[in-house]
Amino acid sequence: MKSKVRSFTKLRAKSRALEAARAAHQRLIAELQRTQAELARALTLRDEFMVMVTHELRTPLGVMALEVMLRQQRLAKGDLAWFSPERLQSMLDKDGRQVRSMTRLIEDMLDVSRLQHGMLSIRRCRTDLAELARHVVADFEDQYRQVPLSLIARPGIVGDWDDSRIAQVLVNLLSNALRYGGGAAVQVEVDLTDDGLARLAVTDQGPGIQAEDQQRIFQPFERLPGTSKAPGLGMGLYISQQLVQAHGGRIVLHSEPSKGASFEVLLPLTPTTLG
Repeated sequence: MKSKVRSFTKLRAKSRALEAARAAHQRLIAELQRTQAELARALTLRDEFMVMVTHELRTPLGVMALEVMLRQQRLAKGDLAWFSPERLQSMLDKDGRQVRSMTRLIEDMLDVSRLQHGMLSIRRCRTDLAELARHVVADFEDQYRQVPLSLIARPGIVGDWDDSRIAQVLVNLLSNALRYGGGAAVQVEVDLTDDGLARLAVTDQGPGIQAEDQQRIFQPFERLPGTSKAPGLGMGLYISQQLVQAHGGRIVLHSEPSKGASFEVLLPLTPTTLG
């Protein structure tokens, strides 16, 4: 009888060990499948990224190449009168827009690489948020004269921030508001929240953003439905969110369909981490 019990006990132990091994094997297979899926997605994103970069660089380069050819033809004909002061200014403005477009694209690519490798640096200095916003808005007013752009800034909001990075965030948010706002008015606000955080908000009167898209658009390469042909890599909001979080802050989106969108950047005045 005891021999039977011992045999049964050993058999049961072997059965449990076999089940444990089978479960471990299934977990390993599932983990390998997840890894394969992540690798496939990474490869797909890489390919999509290269396609988008090639397309985005080709556009401004193509425009500049055509402009250079046209100017060379005029010079070859000795048509110096064609290069009037007004036309020269127009050429310089157009060249400047194309250079800024390519520069921004390259900077986005570099920032994505830095973020992925944990190499993004934040160089803090005493920064007046109203002054920073005033300079950025003034630059946009020169480029987008056809769109009403206003700034309401409370003076004296000074914090320890990387001014170039916060300016980059505002540039990204303003670019999106002007690009997708349908030509309607855009407003920038600088003030303090009731709990003492600096608030930098960009509000447009565009079509708004569906609730199910409001988290997704902060992911890399994500775009809203119907905006796939818009310029850019779809990285602006992702980079902006990472930059704000590196300052211990956060971006809050308020939007409803047909009621525009407001992106609020909330920043602590001194280095800390928001809960």
